[in-house]
Amino acid sequence: MKLTKKQKNAIEKLRGRKPMEIAEVLGVHLGLVNAYLEKKGDSKKDGNSDEPKMLTGTLKTRLFNFWQSKRTQVIILAAVTVIAYLGCLPNSFVSDDKPLMVSPNLINPLPTIQSDPVVAIINSYTYTLNYLINGTSPLGYHLFNLILHLAVSLIIFFFLYSFVEAKLSFLASLLFAVSPLHSEAVFWVSGRHYILYSLFLLISIIFYLRFTEAKKRIFNYICALLAFVASVYSFPEQAIVLPLFLPLLDFFRGGPKRVLQNLKYYLLFLALTAIFAYLSLGRVETRIVQVSGDAVSSQSHPVNFVITDIIALSTYTKLYLYPIGLSFYHENISTAPLALIFMASAVIFLFFFLPFYFYKVKGNRVLILASGIFLISLLPTLTPLKVSWVVAERYTYLGTLGLALLTACILNLVLNSSRKIQRPLTFALILTILAYGWITFYRGFDWRNEDGLWLATVKAEPTSSKAWNNMGDYYGRHGDMQKSFEAFVQATKLNPSYADAWHNAGNTLVQMGKLDEAIPYFEKSLQFNPNLIEAYNNLALVYHKKGDQKKAYEYLQKSISINNQSAKTYATLGVIEYENGDKQKALEALLAALKLDPTNTNLQQNIAILQNQLGAGTTAP
Repeated sequence: MKLTKKQKNAIEKLRGRKPMEIAEVLGVHLGLVNAYLEKKGDSKKDGNSDEPKMLTGTLKTRLFNFWQSKRTQVIILAAVTVIAYLGCLPNSFVSDDKPLMVSPNLINPLPTIQSDPVVAIINSYTYTLNYLINGTSPLGYHLFNLILHLAVSLIIFFFLYSFVEAKLSFLASLLFAVSPLHSEAVFWVSGRHYILYSLFLLISIIFYLRFTEAKKRIFNYICALLAFVASVYSFPEQAIVLPLFLPLLDFFRGGPKRVLQNLKYYLLFLALTAIFAYLSLGRVETRIVQVSGDAVSSQSHPVNFVITDIIALSTYTKLYLYPIGLSFYHENISTAPLALIFMASAVIFLFFFLPFYFYKVKGNRVLILASGIFLISLLPTLTPLKVSWVVAERYTYLGTLGLALLTACILNLVLNSSRKIQRPLTFALILTILAYGWITFYRGFDWRNEDGLWLATVKAEPTSSKAWNNMGDYYGRHGDMQKSFEAFVQATKLNPSYADAWHNAGNTLVQMGKLDEAIPYFEKSLQFNPNLIEAYNNLALVYHKKGDQKKAYEYLQKSISINNQSAKTYATLGVIEYENGDKQKALEALLAALKLDPTNTNLQQNIAILQNQLGAGTTAP
């Protein structure tokens, strides 16, 4: 392909502008522009310019020219990312993964959306897609997570390259890609929604930036809105903060004046956010109950959310800079006054004072952009409402972009300050990236299976009640019921209000045949969580085995009164009715359970057996 005479004349008219900008305006290959200028004796060959740039031209042209000018960096970024996370591919499913392997009820989304208008249905469809492609093999699920993370890392490089220095954008993207802090979101199949919502959120921002450039096209604005909706339906709770990124980016590009000019463009995003937030209110109370067992967040304090926010922000920063002690749970966090003062000082200095100083004194807005990305992405987990754990590594998946950009900016400033330190600092930086990549790769072995995960977690967080609760499951799987019981008891000692741990200890005693000893543990679990229907069901079974049918039925009725949509409760009722000799009532209870859980093969088999015994002559539904 060659330049036409018309294109050559256009280049002559645009001479003096950057070759990349000329290529964007004309919609031609950057290499053709560089070759023409070089032939004409113009030494301003583009491709490695470190000047900030907001480029014009079509998105396709920008992507093509980005690939042509930064092909080597893109290949390096992709290779390093894949190598760092490649170790996850042989891993098994852990924790909450197995229920997500297939969601046949989501083939038709209408019933789901009708019952819950704002739900992560796109994320659920990715699991269904995995199941349709490779069944229940974990390989496909882990490979999908890895591909998503690679896509996010590459999009971040393209996104940053649009308006910050080239080496800054590459360094920040590289630090983001290999950060060990991402291991939880990438290695854990259930952490996929953090990557997925980030992907759509970044795409939405890119289209918004395209729309607000010199040549506005309504198509780009519509695409930005659609990508925002896709982000919400990938992970509603996190994605709704997207409108806050728009004024941040406009401020970075043009200061307060640019923000005021574009206020009207925020309105539709804000309106969608308000609608999504309103429709999601019903889940807030449920979520609060789910996290009520968090030892740190449950502390009573008039300004507790400020303290927990300081703890969260400082912990994420520490784990990003020094990724030692990575853990599925983080409960061993000091709340001593001196520690809190130190953490608060670090947070204020890094994310408020330093960005403000560089903006006011040096006119540098990059630190404000970096700090804003970090803080805004974490806002849903920093609210006074206790809808999240105090610290969870997956929460800061997108926020790590802010930390990476902040680090890259500070390192760049140091590198530019003195030639003497450029070589040793560059060498140290390469070693740091290699070390991060190695830690990430090695962390993959902790996620190899549930046994490895919980052993690694209790080693990193020996005072975590949730870690010891999972250790109880670990010992139970290996047949050591005594150690299993002791692990659950240890969890209750570390967090006396941990209802699930009390329940699990009681359940272990039942399996050991110690029915009388189990009763107080179930009752204790109900003291801290009166809605724990599993405890009512187990108490019903215990009293049934003890011969006290009246109490057994009482506990089952309590369970049904709390939640009449629990298949397990009706299945328990069916077992009790069958063992009491009333097969007809047992069949009715099992049919009610199957109606609530239509894919349960065990229920289907038991119903078929009962129907044959009753002479019904029919097969299971």
